[in-house]
Amino acid sequence: MSPVFDCIDPTEEQRDEAFEAAVASLAEGRVVVLPTDTVYGVAADPFHPDGVPNVLAAKRRTAAMPPPVLVPNQRTLDGLGAELQPYVKRLVKELWPGPLTIVVQAQPSLSWDLGDTNGTVALRMPDHDLALRLLARTGPLAVTSANITGQPAATSVLEAATQLGPAAEVYLDAGPTPGNRPSTILDCTRPSPVILRLGALSVERLEEVLGEDVHLRLSPSEPEPEADREALAEQLKAEGRSMAPEPAPQPPVAQADGTAPGPGVDPELPPTEELDEEAGRREEEEQLAWLAELERQERAAEDPADGSAAPDAPEDVPAAPAEADRGEDGIAQAHAPTASTLRTVALPVDQNFDIVGVDTEGHEIPEASPRTLRGGHSVTTDDAPDTRRDDDRSTR
Repeated sequence: MSPVFDCIDPTEEQRDEAFEAAVASLAEGRVVVLPTDTVYGVAADPFHPDGVPNVLAAKRRTAAMPPPVLVPNQRTLDGLGAELQPYVKRLVKELWPGPLTIVVQAQPSLSWDLGDTNGTVALRMPDHDLALRLLARTGPLAVTSANITGQPAATSVLEAATQLGPAAEVYLDAGPTPGNRPSTILDCTRPSPVILRLGALSVERLEEVLGEDVHLRLSPSEPEPEADREALAEQLKAEGRSMAPEPAPQPPVAQADGTAPGPGVDPELPPTEELDEEAGRREEEEQLAWLAELERQERAAEDPADGSAAPDAPEDVPAAPAEADRGEDGIAQAHAPTASTLRTVALPVDQNFDIVGVDTEGHEIPEASPRTLRGGHSVTTDDAPDTRRDDDRSTR
C-alpha cells in the first residue's frame, strides 16, 4: 500500500518527511497525490519521460487529454508561456493564486511531452499552502484531478486513494479540500479570451478584471470579434507570419458546465446532473426492454403451447454457446445467461473476486484450487493484486 502522510497540521519535521518522499518519487517519474484549493490532484514531473505517461495511466486516459501544469509563482509564467496576450498579465496579477487555469502558447524550447496540446499549455497557480510549498521544491508539476477518468473528482485523500490505489506512490493528506468545484479554464491564445470550462471563478469576476477593452467570449462557439482578428493579423504580419484560421468549434463534451474542452486543456469533469440523469434513464430503459424481451422468449420456450412462440432472437440477445465453448479463462460456458441471472449478477471492471469450485448442490469443494476473477478474466491468486475494499462495495 502506498504511504499516506498526515499533512493536516504537520510539524516542520513531519512536513519535511512528507516532502522528501514526494520529491524522491517525482524525481523517478512516479505519481504523487496532493491537495489543492479546488480538488485533490495527481501529480508528476512533466520533464521526466515517465512522468506524464504515469499520470495518464493512473487515470486510465490517453494523451489526447493532456494534463495542466501547476506553477509555484507568477514568474514561472514567462518561462513556460510564449507570445502572451496583453491581458494575461492582468489576469495573473489579480487572480493568481486561485482557481483560474489559463491556456497559452508554450515555449517551443521546453523539453517535455504533455500529450496532444497543439503547442499550448494550461497553467495554474493554486491557492493552497501545502501545494505551493511542494511546488517551490519541485518546480512546475503536471497535475490533473485525482480520480479515474469519468469518476467524480476527489475532495479527500480517501476518495483519491479509493480510486487510484497503488497507482500513486505517495499520498499527501491535508484533509478535505477548501472547495469542491474545479478551476475555470480560459483560452488566452487569442485577443478575445474564451471560457472553455466555467468553474469556481465566475464570468462577472473575469469581466471585472479584463475590463471593457477586452471582449470575453463565453464559449468556443461564440464568434471572435472582427476587430480582434484584424489586430491579430496586423501583429503577425509585422512579425512576418500569417494567421492560421481559428479552429472550428468541436462538438460539446459532457462536463460540469456542458462546455467543450479546448487546446491544452484537461477536459475531464463528470457530466452535469441533468445529462447524467437523462443518460441513466435511457440506459435503464434500454436494459429493461432487453431483459423483458429475453424473459418473453424464455417463457415461450418453456411453454410452447401458450401460442406466443418466440420469433428469431434479436441480435442483442445472446445465444447459448455450444457445450464445448470455453471463455477466455478456459472455463466451459455450458449455459446461456438468463434474465434472472442478468438481473442479479454484475461484476465491476478491474475489481477482484475469489472463485472456488462448488459441487452440484452449491457446496464449496475444499480441494479445489482458488482463483481470482479480475475484470472478467481469470488469474491465479498469487498474480492478482488485492484491490478489494473493506466494505460492502466489494461485492456490488
